[in-house]
Amino acid sequence: MSKNVSPQARPARSARSRGKVREGNKKLDRSAASASSAVNSTTDHTTYRGRLKIFLPRVLITNVIVIPFLLVVAIAGILLTNSSFVALPATIAQLWLISQGAPVASSSTQLAIVPLLPMMGVVALGARRVYGVVKDRVSLADLYVLVACVAGVPLLLSLTAVAMLLDAAQVLPVAVPSVGLVLSRTLMTSLLGFAFGMGSRLWRALLKRFNLPAEIFDGLVIALRYLAGLGAVGLVAVLVSIVAHAGQLGEVFGAYTDPAARGNLIGLSVLYLPNMAMFAAMVLTGVELAIGRGALSLFGAFLVPLPPLPVLVAVPASVWPYAWALLAIALLVGFAVSYRPLLRAQRPLLDVGCAAIWTIVLTAVLLLFTSGSMGQHGFVGPVWWLALLLVPVWLVGSGLVLVGVAKFAARSGADDGGEVVEYAPATAVAEAGGEVGEDGQEAQEGEAEAAEPEVAEDGEETKEADEVTEPADEAETIEAHGTVDNKGIEVESETSVDEDDATQAGNAVPLGLKEKNNDKK
Repeated sequence: MSKNVSPQARPARSARSRGKVREGNKKLDRSAASASSAVNSTTDHTTYRGRLKIFLPRVLITNVIVIPFLLVVAIAGILLTNSSFVALPATIAQLWLISQGAPVASSSTQLAIVPLLPMMGVVALGARRVYGVVKDRVSLADLYVLVACVAGVPLLLSLTAVAMLLDAAQVLPVAVPSVGLVLSRTLMTSLLGFAFGMGSRLWRALLKRFNLPAEIFDGLVIALRYLAGLGAVGLVAVLVSIVAHAGQLGEVFGAYTDPAARGNLIGLSVLYLPNMAMFAAMVLTGVELAIGRGALSLFGAFLVPLPPLPVLVAVPASVWPYAWALLAIALLVGFAVSYRPLLRAQRPLLDVGCAAIWTIVLTAVLLLFTSGSMGQHGFVGPVWWLALLLVPVWLVGSGLVLVGVAKFAARSGADDGGEVVEYAPATAVAEAGGEVGEDGQEAQEGEAEAAEPEVAEDGEETKEADEVTEPADEAETIEAHGTVDNKGIEVESETSVDEDDATQAGNAVPLGLKEKNNDKK
């Protein structure tokens, strides 16, 4: 048989061809690896200029998304209202200020209470971009450059918007709002996105790096959950009030026969829903809401004529005589958000104190965005000193009650000679077979660990890991501890707890709850 038609010849040729393909793939892999190493070697990670080249394009993505969207909205508004395109620059400038929570103004008045929903979207978008940068490994110098980029770019754009309005004021009925308020709200919006984007584990690592107690972050989590709970209750109260005043809602829509006008009213009401929810939350804590020359609280109402906006029908003209009983809602929210964290805390009183301080700080931030002039109505917003006093009172009261009841139960159990039921911290190992998670349940030993961000020293080159596992969501409260060495801070997740911590956790009785054991006699 000829070799050309022999059946043994074909496998030999295919094997040789497969070998050549494998060799070619290896060469391509080596060339790609060498190209990647060349790019990494040419990128300087140790200087501020190199870090700026790395972080600035990533931060600009947020603004690249926001500005074209505002441009589309501005053009659509001009076309729908048959206005001149001369107003396009001023319209874009005002929309940018609204997206940052900053005030806008016309030639006759200023609107300082703008819808919060666009600003919340910008904060969420910025937090996502920041989290994508810091989720693996960053140094302190990286954080300095990153926060400068996050805050600097929006401030420059806000100043540009102010300049555009100043130029347009010569031919259009627009005016420049308060520059100080514009810059302060823009800066706060950027810092909120940066703070939320860092994530809980990186914040804990920074506290460990500077030898600060972990209760600072635990108190922040409690305060955030408390304000979020109040906001949710306030939103429900607003929706229930709108349904209860359905007759007035029909009168508002009856004044507008154009479907486009009704659609605009509905859209504007949706944008103002977060503002109304926050106002309702403040009122439920006992704070008085000033509406021009009028006022609203759980103890009485004196209203002035309000704009014909559907969401404003939720404002009641009179108050139920026993509405003061609704103050218990804020206390119940405080119990709900602080019960589990305080039971697992080693120093619950310190957690309560930190939560109170953070609640005051966050309430001041909310007052910055929800107070100010509202057209011809004058000042609208909560009374600031009442808000700073009453909002944290219910959280502190609920926390102190929980701590007191727990300690009383512990002493009663000790006097009766009962068996101690120990509540170890969430970061401690409860038994030899698992770990305590955030809900107090044991974690399986074979569960894969999430990738942890690391904080390196200033000037150290940032290195990427070979494999990166997607970390947990930043919105989750994750207990983490850092170990300080000469390279900086390495953040360890809950799945890596050393034996000393486990021993201490076994002996720790944070609140000392005890119960009787009648089975052993």
